[in-house]
Amino acid sequence: AGDTPLGPEVQVIDASGKFLIPGLWEMHAHGAAGGHRELPPLFVTNGVTGVRTMGGANRQIVQGFVRMRGEIASGKRLGPRLVVGGLTLVNISNPENGRIAVRDAVQDGADFIKVRDGLSRASYFAIADEAKKSGKTFAGHVSSEVSLEDCVAAGQKSLEHVASVLGYLRSLIDSAGPPDARSLT
Repeated sequence: AGDTPLGPEVQVIDASGKFLIPGLWEMHAHGAAGGHRELPPLFVTNGVTGVRTMGGANRQIVQGFVRMRGEIASGKRLGPRLVVGGLTLVNISNPENGRIAVRDAVQDGADFIKVRDGLSRASYFAIADEAKKSGKTFAGHVSSEVSLEDCVAAGQKSLEHVASVLGYLRSLIDSAGPPDARSLT
């Protein structure tokens, strides 16, 4: 490292005898990250330099995160880097509503699309398709009508909440019946 040339814009800090870690990430924040103006600086103060927001109860919350992301990036306020999830939770009763929710999230400035549990199989795949068409990744819950294999094949980038994953795995075990004692030896 001592031989690496540094430009004049690089600030060198003597950290001899200090302990340094990379910035931490909060990967599943909701309204708390943006709903209280005093929280973003506290993230940074405590070493959290990035927050992935997972949407909120309405489009205004997502739009608020997008505004805050801009204020932080421009230096108007102190806070972590924000990666904003768009909401796909309200009125997703059919595939077309899912597509509309994705388009709304893209219009609102979301970085990725969040899927929720409770989606019908058709709505889930419509959201996945619309997210791909818009160039956005999607992440979130596992719907009871969609298998983990389907989520992976559709390109879902993360499976949130271990309970939903464990619930799916439990249903596989339950449908397979008790193991044969000979297979355990």
